[in-house]
Amino acid sequence: MFVLSNRVLFNFFTHNNLSKNHFPIDDVVVSEEKIKTFITLFLADDLVAFFSLKLSKNDYDSFEELDWLLDLKDYLPEEAIYKMTSQVFSKLDFALSQMSAGGDTFSNIIYIKFKSFYDLLSHFRTVETDQKISQLLSLIIPYYEKKINVQFFTPVIQSMAYYNAFDENIKKTLDRNRAAVTVFTGEVGDNKPFAGVSVLIGIICAFLPLLVSKCS
Repeated sequence: MFVLSNRVLFNFFTHNNLSKNHFPIDDVVVSEEKIKTFITLFLADDLVAFFSLKLSKNDYDSFEELDWLLDLKDYLPEEAIYKMTSQVFSKLDFALSQMSAGGDTFSNIIYIKFKSFYDLLSHFRTVETDQKISQLLSLIIPYYEKKINVQFFTPVIQSMAYYNAFDENIKKTLDRNRAAVTVFTGEVGDNKPFAGVSVLIGIICAFLPLLVSKCS
């Protein structure tokens, strides 16, 4: 009954995409241990495969589906969570490697401008994830300051604020950056570098010493 009343699991089983309106508002009360045992025995491998497939699509809706799936994280076996964590970190590491390589086209990491990607990352927030997000921001800001592909990097900076950082100082920095680029969006046509964001990068580095060298 829990599977049939849960939107994510029902759609997974039936290969549908029914909206929340098709499901009861009140959750069915079932023992967490029973649900976890059921998923471990019958669903774990398929859910990991589903997770991997959706993650590879690199589109907003797929990441949003995975975000909903991870609302059920407490019911998933540790092995499945471990595999999902590894895949998400690989996605973030790939974005870091592409940004570090430089260039002027980032079509293969378009997902870093999606809010849903950072909602998904928030399910795996740790000190390490915070460091990776901070490193990504430190690589993005120079492009924004130099007005390189502003149409891409502005929504990236805005969406990064949806990452629910483990460190409150990083969360505040991401929120301030989002507000700053939103305010200055109308000024991207002039030749003035946006210095405000550079100051915020320094704040992140102060709280994450391991990244100082990357932000200098």
